[in-house]
Amino acid sequence: MKTGRNDPCPCGSGLKYKKCCADKQHQRVMGPVMGELKELLKDKSFGSLDEANAFLHQHSMQRNQAPSDDFHGLSPEQMHRFLHFPFDTPHLVTFRSSLDSNPQAPILSLFNLLVAAIGDEGLKATATSNLPRNFCRESAQSYYGEEEYRRISRFGELRTEPEFRVMHTTRLVAGLAGLVRKYKGKFKPGSLSALPVSYLFESARQRSPCGGGKSRRTVPDLPPGTLCP
Repeated sequence: MKTGRNDPCPCGSGLKYKKCCADKQHQRVMGPVMGELKELLKDKSFGSLDEANAFLHQHSMQRNQAPSDDFHGLSPEQMHRFLHFPFDTPHLVTFRSSLDSNPQAPILSLFNLLVAAIGDEGLKATATSNLPRNFCRESAQSYYGEEEYRRISRFGELRTEPEFRVMHTTRLVAGLAGLVRKYKGKFKPGSLSALPVSYLFESARQRSPCGGGKSRRTVPDLPPGTLCP
């Protein structure tokens, strides 16, 4: 747990953290920087404060654009863009628009089932803004297979989306990712700035043995144990 600034310092000095090791950590980080600035400004004279600030600003830009061994040759500015704007920095990192093989992951199997049910017309949400019960039951049977579904539902059929936890999680993740949205009481394809969702949905339908297509609302029957890729 992070030590608060007003908490007792963990070093046992009896002082508050902000009066002890926190200040020392600040000095360890800023000490070399301030030393470099003092050396840089030594024997320099400026006609105004604005002139001094402009000089320091130029020096800061040069440092931020210089390669750093800590970043394997990237500059601090490049590392900042790599971490915070990876999709808008093609000269640093590129992402393939297609894969050589279909990835095998449970969440993709569940997402393909969801995509096939939503189709182009959407999937009507319940009064509690969840996926409909019939879809949850049918998709659970397709995902788990008949034998496993009978085992997990021996004490009662699925009644709500949250009871089908893995699908519930998939739907929430797809919503956060902008792949699925709820509009006028229906679950619809979402909207992404980087890639049209219609492309993602169509690609999922083509890859999936679950089928799909226009007006598709139900999950097709699959052999027991079959998982969508």
